[in-house]
Amino acid sequence: MRHVFSAILFLISINVFAQNADFAELKRAYDRLDSVDQSKLKSEYFLNKAFFFGQNLDRYRNLATTGADFFKTDKKEWYSMVQGLRKGKKGSMHFEDDLKQKLKLSNDQSVIPIGVLQLVGNWLNEKELKTNISGKKGSKKNINIDYEEIELLNASILLDKVYTGNLEFTFPKRTFHLEKKSKYKISANFADGQGFIDISEGGSYAVQYRSPGEKAIGIKFTSDEREITSYSILNVVTLEKETPDMIFEPKGKRKGLGSFASGYSMDVQTGAAPPEVLPGGFALLFNGCDQVFDRPVIIVEGFDIKQSDPINRSTIHDLRENVRDAVVEEFLTSNGFDVIYLEFDDTFDDIRNNAEVLKDLIRDVNLRKTGSHPISVIGASMGGLVARYALTDMERDGETHNVNRYISFDAPHLGANAPLGLQKLVNDVNDITIRQIFNIAQDDIDDLLDANNSISAKQMLLMHNSPNPNQAYINLQNEFNVLGWPSQGNIRNIAIINGSNNGTGQTNINPEDKILDVNYSAVLVSAFASVFSNAVNANDRVSKLEIFTGPIPTTVKYGDYNFGAFNYDVVPGGWVPNQAASASVYNLGLSGGYAAEVMNIFNSSLVNSNGRDILGFVPTFSAIASTSPRLSQSDLFRSVAASSTPFDIIYSQEQNSRHINFGEITQLWWNLLLNEFGIALTTVCTSTVSQMPRPSTPRIDTDFYYLCEDERRVFWVQNPSDIANLYDYRWTVYGPGATDFIEGETMTMRYPAPGIYTLELKSHFNDDRIRIDGDPNNAIDLTQGLVSGPPSFAHTRYVTVYASSSSQCSSSGGGGPIPERSDISFEDNFDDLDKSNTSAVYPNPIEDNIYVNFTLKSEGEVNIKVIEAASGRTLSLFKETMTKGSYTRSFDTSGLTKGLHLLMIETSEYRRVHKLIK
Repeated sequence: MRHVFSAILFLISINVFAQNADFAELKRAYDRLDSVDQSKLKSEYFLNKAFFFGQNLDRYRNLATTGADFFKTDKKEWYSMVQGLRKGKKGSMHFEDDLKQKLKLSNDQSVIPIGVLQLVGNWLNEKELKTNISGKKGSKKNINIDYEEIELLNASILLDKVYTGNLEFTFPKRTFHLEKKSKYKISANFADGQGFIDISEGGSYAVQYRSPGEKAIGIKFTSDEREITSYSILNVVTLEKETPDMIFEPKGKRKGLGSFASGYSMDVQTGAAPPEVLPGGFALLFNGCDQVFDRPVIIVEGFDIKQSDPINRSTIHDLRENVRDAVVEEFLTSNGFDVIYLEFDDTFDDIRNNAEVLKDLIRDVNLRKTGSHPISVIGASMGGLVARYALTDMERDGETHNVNRYISFDAPHLGANAPLGLQKLVNDVNDITIRQIFNIAQDDIDDLLDANNSISAKQMLLMHNSPNPNQAYINLQNEFNVLGWPSQGNIRNIAIINGSNNGTGQTNINPEDKILDVNYSAVLVSAFASVFSNAVNANDRVSKLEIFTGPIPTTVKYGDYNFGAFNYDVVPGGWVPNQAASASVYNLGLSGGYAAEVMNIFNSSLVNSNGRDILGFVPTFSAIASTSPRLSQSDLFRSVAASSTPFDIIYSQEQNSRHINFGEITQLWWNLLLNEFGIALTTVCTSTVSQMPRPSTPRIDTDFYYLCEDERRVFWVQNPSDIANLYDYRWTVYGPGATDFIEGETMTMRYPAPGIYTLELKSHFNDDRIRIDGDPNNAIDLTQGLVSGPPSFAHTRYVTVYASSSSQCSSSGGGGPIPERSDISFEDNFDDLDKSNTSAVYPNPIEDNIYVNFTLKSEGEVNIKVIEAASGRTLSLFKETMTKGSYTRSFDTSGLTKGLHLLMIETSEYRRVHKLIK
């Protein structure tokens, strides 16, 4: 008994010592690798030293054993591998230090370097390590062992967001690392329709894209034995930075430090040289189609989580493309409104300081516009708080702002949510030993810490490094309570929100669920990192970081807190992705990837979200500034209709949607423009002069980011024209095989080969609706009698197709990082729209009754139904057995919700699908 008791005391003492000493034992285990006799390694790389936890090595083992022929990577993973390989290289360094800095990348360039790695390293198991080390110390044990060899193949673009379609891809010597006498030939597919082309070290390759959006860039390694393709995703935000009609550079001021002089504007036409400007912001004006600056609409940006990153920070052009994704700018400018986009120099700054920048812009706009039309202000996310403060502060000072519409877009008036466990984990990882062992770049950690600890984040977060808000949040809320809401003149306070209006919570997540999981296990060591959604009214652990050397916990960091009545992860509201793969597009807003960025620092391909792919960010109660009591968790699920709010009107829908993504709630924006601005929903200029704007940016309507090779998947146009048949659509599929072209409003991928594909959707004016007078760029629209603008516009996105034997497809596949909508059940035997058999359901939008024509060549069953595109819900209209003949049936569609629907006509002879817009 005494021996047992002594053993228990020994284990307790070891555990306590380990936690107190923290990294001592872990560092000893890592330093022990320096005792390995590397002369016995046949390769140039000691992978145990490079990848202490064996992170990512299983992928490369599987490439050699399973026959997989492609994988997806990104620049963070590539840099992480280089960071590790620098430590594992025998002898002189092969990789340069500070590679990122030496490449001198910026987000305003057209040259994209690509990193290429192909090398072989040795990995030793526990027994081999012990034998090798003991042999080095003079033991007679045999250490001439054939250690495991692992071949590493990885290639990625090192700049993944650009603002031009004219690009140059390069393969610099400093980022091109192949084994001596490598057996591989390297080729590249730039998703431009040219397929794979051979490339070489130091080579440069010009590419001109014809559409913005996501591009799957493939780098193929080809040998006599196999082909492996490494894909990375490029986001072309816009094909060119369109020249604005005017540039404003408003200044700010700090209260108590005196006022700065008013801002100025530079007329692009005159090219007047600007004076020296104090920090504040800048704004771009795009005039309405009448080319008269008289009806300004100011759109204010929100928080930028990547503010500290000069390469990846969001810009005014990201904001503009987000707005145009819902055709909001086009509808406004076509009706003579002038759109101004405001970007702040520092979104991390005090919200009240950025309000001074907006105030200065409002003053300048009032001076420079013509006529008596008032100003409209749209504030996205934090921009809604900035606008609210600016307007009410001007009113408090007795200043006329001349704003008649204050539109708050999913702004966190009562706070925003970033899971406390994620905040704690980032702080725990910010240790030099952990960072180096995990191959995490310090600048990635710093970017997240800078964002989370900025004054504006402290002013917004409901939980900041504790279950409670920061004092900065309390101070701002108190000041808002004093200021109230904009009330000057006839101003309307309008909210448009991403959260559910009927109390529907976030999908597939509950309090205490695990939302992030990292498990590394290697020789002698293992590491576990987890994040949980918090409990309600209980003490709860929301994060843990554990590193074991053998059975001994050498590093233990826990996030234990006493939580009150609320969990904000699960409640109705605008959501943000918990997956890095879906966080790349329109990342505008705090956490518009905070969770995804945390996953990125651990290498997102090795992190498990446990199916909790979205997290609530701006709760509905916050976006509508609800004044209803919030005493318990159930109060956070109160519907909009049952809530008290200071807004005159709220535009909302039943489903939760992605935070400040305009395209996710296109119909809500159209309703707002129609009701509040009283404008026609048309991209045809309503004035008597000037050009018709470009076709609207076509949006590919699907939530599927991957599918399996034995599936069929339908893609369709989400935002077709309000004028029936105004546009034709052309789909182009760039992928591992030949390029395919498909015409029509729907496109089906049928049993595609595994790989990563780029889908391009192009809209162009229908030749049946315009008369070409010599030059196709100067056509006459017969409906409006106006000169047309650009002939076409397009957008792209990527889709991954996995082998049916892969783990992604073992449970039927589909879906990807954004939760898949309900299956609308028409993949099997689906035929694309046959225009020769069109039903009489036009013009769109439809009336309360539609007439459907169909013909049967023989007796058979007819099934007619309507499918709501947003949710997949199906309404059966007609199902009967009919004799041979031609028929017309009338159906009441007054009960359909507003938005896009699909009308499906099924017979024993054919299946037809038609678009309905309600």
